[in-house]
Amino acid sequence: MKAAATLFDPEKIEQVTIDRWYADLAATERARLEARKGSAAKKESIIARFLLQQLASTTLAGNWRVETQSDQSIRLISDEGVAAASLSHTAGAVMVALSSAGDIGVDIEHHRANDVEKIVNRYFSDEDREDFYATAPQDRMANFLRVWCVREALIKFQRTGTMGMLLGSPLRLPSRATHQSPALPRAGFQAAMICHEPAIIQQWEAQVTEDKLIEFIKI
Repeated sequence: MKAAATLFDPEKIEQVTIDRWYADLAATERARLEARKGSAAKKESIIARFLLQQLASTTLAGNWRVETQSDQSIRLISDEGVAAASLSHTAGAVMVALSSAGDIGVDIEHHRANDVEKIVNRYFSDEDREDFYATAPQDRMANFLRVWCVREALIKFQRTGTMGMLLGSPLRLPSRATHQSPALPRAGFQAAMICHEPAIIQQWEAQVTEDKLIEFIKI
């Protein structure tokens, strides 16, 4: 089983809801996040971890909890076993993914007005740089984020590597790994997922219900 879910507008979630979700996390995760008290990063981390646990409860049998490993990778743990997981958050969205059959990596980014040409000129491989400048100006941010997201997802998939190193070379995936850039139900975002074959990933949009839970809508 492989599944991914995206929740938009996390900044609109009320603090009382976030506090409830925080209480649902494992004690080890709460202790990890306590050092980030009051920060936006802590809120995003709580949302992502609760979303991931709810996705696991929806798509896998058993009760699952998120645990951060010593290498900072994310795993889902239950009496049924262990599942690989990945999470990412950007302005306006949180994305999580899980896999009970091999590792998985995910990244989501939002389109923004930043000047990215300095990064392209300094870090992109010759092939990716030429492709960037061959793209129409209005489409260059999407081009940039496609290159960026897949490499960020690869770092999470492999649990090693740096963006500077990966951006400077053509994309090379490990044996029997594949990647996809999923179509998202909201414009202005780019995402990438890398997993072991086969690359059949259930995709969901997550929404917060009135009773402060999460429901999933199949994309």
